[in-house]
Amino acid sequence: QKLEYQTLTVEQILNQYQAALEADAAQFMNEAQRVAEYDAVLRDSQRSIASLTEWTSRLMMRQVEVDTTLHQSGTAFQSELETELDTLELYVDQLFAAQSHVVPEDADVEREVAYVRATQVEARLSGLTQTLDRTVHDLHVAQ
Repeated sequence: QKLEYQTLTVEQILNQYQAALEADAAQFMNEAQRVAEYDAVLRDSQRSIASLTEWTSRLMMRQVEVDTTLHQSGTAFQSELETELDTLELYVDQLFAAQSHVVPEDADVEREVAYVRATQVEARLSGLTQTLDRTVHDLHVAQ
């Protein structure tokens, strides 16, 4: 039994090898082109991921700044509110202590004064609340 190449001439054998080599080279070029396309997609994805990571890092830093600012604003507002309430409580205590000997007509006058004072305190507290709301709004807009 003879092998296939034994019945062929040297030229035919070389032509077969040449044809097989050309087919393999064409297949290799197709695969190389496909790999190059995948590499391009990977490079684009890597750039996108790097950009996204950078943006995420920036946003996290800004979030920390906003949290710190909000905490400081909230603490200042709470402190000022406590001071106002302490002042109001002290005033009410003094008012009741002073009214222990006052006749009813004088008590009416004192109530009017207390009402005016309470209205003023309420207005100041309302102003503080509005200021805090504007500050929080401005911080959100600044983001």
